[in-house]
Amino acid sequence: MGRRVVTLAGAALAWVSLAVVPATAATDLSDYLRDADEAVYSGRRIVITVWEGDAEYALLDIEHAMGVTVVDRYGDDAVVGSGKLKASGDGMIQFVDWTEDALSSRYTVGEPQPAGHGGRSAVAVDVLEGGVARARFVFDEDTHAPLVTEVYDGGGTLFRYSSMVEFAVGVEDMPAPGGDATPYNVAMPLEEHDFAAGAGPYRLVDAYSGSDGTTQGFYSDGLFSFSLFAIEGRADIGDMVDGAPLEVGDSEYTIVVAPTELWVLWNADGETYVLVGDLPPDHLAQVLGDLPEPNRWNWLQRMWHSLFD
Repeated sequence: MGRRVVTLAGAALAWVSLAVVPATAATDLSDYLRDADEAVYSGRRIVITVWEGDAEYALLDIEHAMGVTVVDRYGDDAVVGSGKLKASGDGMIQFVDWTEDALSSRYTVGEPQPAGHGGRSAVAVDVLEGGVARARFVFDEDTHAPLVTEVYDGGGTLFRYSSMVEFAVGVEDMPAPGGDATPYNVAMPLEEHDFAAGAGPYRLVDAYSGSDGTTQGFYSDGLFSFSLFAIEGRADIGDMVDGAPLEVGDSEYTIVVAPTELWVLWNADGETYVLVGDLPPDHLAQVLGDLPEPNRWNWLQRMWHSLFD
């Protein structure tokens, strides 16, 4: 449901959901999302993610026009659009190709209902999964710009909330991606890779290779998405991020909860994996169960690591 540029250990990693428009399962939602991508608007958006009782939030300045978004958070900006992504201080990443994915048949989409937000007429669309609320979108009636997005966990509890607290039609002076002759890093499609065809209810949509040898698998169910980055070698995750332990089954990971996405990191089979996505917690648990399991060190390995690393 979004496009993101993230930076990890000095390497630009792009979490991309480029114009994911559900196809036949929900014509009205498809139309609203397509129009939202082409809408011209600006303002300020608050995004909140709730994880185990704690809330992470961010206030973002937004400018959006014809599929291109400029996001400014506390002076750090990102420009996203037309298959290109640029984060403040980083070079441009260009994806030469990407695939649109259809909405999973697990979801039931309700009829658009009249709504309002910030004094503007709006339309609300509810999405259910197994009869339980999974997401709710509120679109501006005139422009179809997304005003509010609510995402729920498997029990119907609010997981993420996004709202335009200031909204205006039009933009002021918005740069185009790559308009400043920024150097490009090209992410090339991969024909051969080791990514699983599916993970939980998500399917592999695209795979890419980066200039530094990192590979990226992009997974989606048409509503939520995540990227899985595979980095050669076993990295010290504690040096990469300041995260918290996450236990799923008998496996332990490191998680970073950000306002707009979740990061999950672990080592497996001589590689370091980084998952970045907007998927809700119950989906995350299903996905991790189908990905390479974290390595478990025996007591001798742990002692050696503590003494010499």
